[in-house]
Amino acid sequence: MDSNQSSAEQQKQGRWINRTVLGIGLASLFSDWSHEIATTILPAFLASMGAAAAWLRFIEGTSGVARAIAILMKYRLTCIS
Repeated sequence: MDSNQSSAEQQKQGRWINRTVLGIGLASLFSDWSHEIATTILPAFLASMGAAAAWLRFIEGTSGVARAIAILMKYRLTCIS
């Protein structure tokens, strides 16, 4: 009887993919998927509107500057603590 209980406990403890792990994994998958699709479609979308390639460089440059500022602010906030 103890062997049945111990194997059931091992099976219960060995299950690492619970609802939380599955939910976080799916959220990460859909987030990555949507980002990659938007990044792939953006040049074609801008070209269909008649925008020049310079606009794409401007958008990417602006996002790079915003990312750098966010990293600097994060660093600043963590150093204050």
